[in-house]
Amino acid sequence: TVMNTENNLVEFHYPDAIMKLPKGGIILIDRRQQLLFSKLTCNQYITAAALAKQLGLSEKTVRTRVKELDHELLPWGAHVLSKQGYGYCISITNPALYQELINSLSLDKSTLPESSQERILYLLSCLLNSRDYVKLDDLSAFLFVSRNVLTGDLKKAEDMLLRYGVRLVRKPHYGIRAEGAEFDKRLCISNYLMKPDFILQGHRRRSTDEMKTIADTLLTCIRDYNIKLSEVLFQNLIIHIYIAAKRMKAGLYMTAEEADFFQLSLGEKEMVIAKDLGKELETRLGIAFSEPEIKYLAIHLAGKRSIGEEDGERLKPEIPRRLMDLITEMLQSVYDSFKIDFRRNQELILSLSQHMVPLDIRIRYDMGIDNPLLEETKKNYFLAYAISSQACIVLNEHYHKSLSEDEVGFIALLFALALEQEKGNNGKKNILIVCASGKGSAQLLTYRYKEEFGNYLNQVYTCNTHELDHFDLSKVDYIFTTVPLEISVPVPVISVKDFLGDREILAVRKILFMGNKSFLYEFYDRRLFFTDVQGESKEEIIGELCRRIGTVRQLPQGFYEAVLKREKLAQTDFGNLTALPHPYMTMTEESFVCVGILRKPILWNTNQVQAVFLVSIGEEEQEQLQAFYQLTMNLLLNQRSVLRLIKESTFDTLMGLLMDDKNIRQ
Repeated sequence: TVMNTENNLVEFHYPDAIMKLPKGGIILIDRRQQLLFSKLTCNQYITAAALAKQLGLSEKTVRTRVKELDHELLPWGAHVLSKQGYGYCISITNPALYQELINSLSLDKSTLPESSQERILYLLSCLLNSRDYVKLDDLSAFLFVSRNVLTGDLKKAEDMLLRYGVRLVRKPHYGIRAEGAEFDKRLCISNYLMKPDFILQGHRRRSTDEMKTIADTLLTCIRDYNIKLSEVLFQNLIIHIYIAAKRMKAGLYMTAEEADFFQLSLGEKEMVIAKDLGKELETRLGIAFSEPEIKYLAIHLAGKRSIGEEDGERLKPEIPRRLMDLITEMLQSVYDSFKIDFRRNQELILSLSQHMVPLDIRIRYDMGIDNPLLEETKKNYFLAYAISSQACIVLNEHYHKSLSEDEVGFIALLFALALEQEKGNNGKKNILIVCASGKGSAQLLTYRYKEEFGNYLNQVYTCNTHELDHFDLSKVDYIFTTVPLEISVPVPVISVKDFLGDREILAVRKILFMGNKSFLYEFYDRRLFFTDVQGESKEEIIGELCRRIGTVRQLPQGFYEAVLKREKLAQTDFGNLTALPHPYMTMTEESFVCVGILRKPILWNTNQVQAVFLVSIGEEEQEQLQAFYQLTMNLLLNQRSVLRLIKESTFDTLMGLLMDDKNIRQ
């Protein structure tokens, strides 16, 4: 319940921390006055309007409460000052009495939620941890907010509960109560009220010992069974076990019916591990784990452990055929949309298959996990995230659920690794190093270049300036020279120093990876660069761009509809005022990009957009496709460059920004 009278304490369940307020002997008659009092003890004036906004009350109610508080404070050496144009402030007339009041109250401003978001979390915690009905009037009085304010926050809390199948039941004269399966309630608690970072930060002392016991027990168990868990999943598992332990101590157990539903997804190994883990936790925590609770542990283990890794090279993991078929569809979807072919990348397929087994369980049971690397993944592996979003469309359609951004981010890391490997395997360059310092320094430079840039190089030749006239330059892609060249050569020339510094290493690596950027003109066409594009919605903008493209080149029938279909499947706006719409499948023979600069920004999906890059990847395979994506994504991620493109809005500006090495991200 919200107010527990045991031990003369009022308990306030709020994101795992139970904070206590003194009861019985409270000096202020109306405990709601405590929050108002805390607002007036900041040694500065505050207006009735500001108080009303912070407390969720009307100004009239605030003025009434202030008068009541002033009367309460008089015996304790203080009163409320009112100053025209400034507001209210506490004035102390007897410091000794006033300090006694402060000590008696043990006032802690963190004891009550103040913002709407804090109240929503409080309501969730209260409803999920209570078996009894709670009256709205009691909640309103306890939180010191009006009934209208509470109703608004409660509606948001109810929507959050419904996402996990937990219903809010209303009973006249009794109040409200959350009803749903115990498994669903635990998921709700883990996703809304507890986050992995607090375990690591150690600032919640009340939980530290129990958390540490669970962590130590779990670590011993996974080591004994040689289970591989990432740090993120390890922390997530600790949280779920901790929640289960707390619920069981309160007499809230999993039912046999719920646990039997898990049995369909559990293997023999998970149950064996869960039984040993449960037995050890019983000893250390003093809680009896029933058979349904053992299955609860098992389903969380199954949804988090890496399949196949514990067996090393001795045994390939057995992946269900249906999951392998899903992976095949995912890679085909990526190829159809991006024309990047991972369909025969066995290393990626193995990584995806190992990832899909626990992911399958997490999706089916809505066991979401936080991805602490999500924002960094979006920022540093933008292309991989876009590819992952496309691949996950297959999963969304198969499971009839929308994967969270966190899960998309985890899969993006697998694609990012595959893309990085592709960089090293394709498009290796032959280079000529021209050095005037003698054979020894030339050999040293050759060694250094092979050491630093081996992934990008095929052959490294050396010569001096006199030998350059007779060298067959058709064999090389670049010339790196330590001295000025007086003759004209048919390949790009890059001036370098005799010794490679950090900046030079980065510059050379960019050149070798990106190569000659003139290939970008195969994708970008001056005739498909449009400014002053108008529209109130993304549908209107896409339609207008398709119309303008049609004046330059012929579009296949259904192209506009194919782009809109892709928009419905996954978002294409990733912030920074840019969007990258494209058809859900390949529809044109040749690749092209239509760039539209809008007259004013519009809300695309979740972000404002003013620069639209409508991409169509053609049927014809192009060697530089990955470099095209990388350079385009680099531009879209550079806020300064995007703003310059919007401001100057010329095709030459666009191409200059695309080819600017400052945009390249390694």
